[in-house]
Amino acid sequence: MKKAISGIILLGSLAVLTSGCSLSKAKLVNTQELAISDINEIAINYQSDSVNVYESDSEKLRVEEYLLTDKENAKATIEEENKRLSITGGKRKSLWFTLNDNSHIDIYLPKDYHETLGIKMTSGSLKASESFELKEFSGVVNSGSLRLASIKADKIKLTSTSGSIKADKLLSDEAEIKSNSGSIKIDEVISQTLVGKVTSGSVKLTKVKGDVELTANSGSIKLGEAIGSAKLKATSGAIKASYTKVSGDISAEANSGSIKLEIPKDLNFDFSSKTNSGSIRTDFDDSLSKEDNQKTGTIGRDSEVSIETRATSGSIKVTRN
Repeated sequence: MKKAISGIILLGSLAVLTSGCSLSKAKLVNTQELAISDINEIAINYQSDSVNVYESDSEKLRVEEYLLTDKENAKATIEEENKRLSITGGKRKSLWFTLNDNSHIDIYLPKDYHETLGIKMTSGSLKASESFELKEFSGVVNSGSLRLASIKADKIKLTSTSGSIKADKLLSDEAEIKSNSGSIKIDEVISQTLVGKVTSGSVKLTKVKGDVELTANSGSIKLGEAIGSAKLKATSGAIKASYTKVSGDISAEANSGSIKLEIPKDLNFDFSSKTNSGSIRTDFDDSLSKEDNQKTGTIGRDSEVSIETRATSGSIKVTRN
């Protein structure tokens, strides 16, 4: 009898927990509107919520918090000091049985705000599905993805510890993109300088213009419709880059993977290519000197830039388009 009663109690408890899981739904519990005409910097910091950023026609910044609780200590605290507005998410206990935690924060940013915006999150995704023009933009996500439509800023910094980074368009003077565990995919990026680094994941820039430095420790690098210069390094993965215009030196190094590079047909350049274990193929072999696993030479009358490729274990192919 005792076992039967214990079983009933256990099943009842599980039913309550399961019911709590399925019925848990975030609701709008906090709305705040803030005048930001004199604000030069907005800093947003949340621990475990997804953040969505929207453009607004209003002159005020609006914060909407959709949470599972309406307790005051769970809501954001807002502080203003020296023209800096700080929005910090409240403290909430995370219940292990809350499987349907769809809490999220919606930020409505006035379209006339063009100063600095920084968003930092511990666990959750960051999404900005509209176009924004700012002085500086930074998005930092420790565990979650970054999804951006179009960001124009003097400086752009995107960081993800565990999650992917995707953007439709980035325009800047200086851009820095880092992901420890996750891929980087940008449809179009125009930046005077771009530094990208992935510890575990691939890098894909469909259309890029500027001086680029990309490193992938465990993953591939792919550039398309590229204009500018590049320093590319893949520790374990292939490198593929297609340039329509070269304005500076290009170097590509793959420790364990192949290299495929396309450059303009009318480019004059100094060429150097070496592989420890693999072939080297070009469509200008007649102009090159060959020694062991190395090919060098000058293509054209007046050299404009240098093209250098190195592969430890993999083939190299360089062609003019």
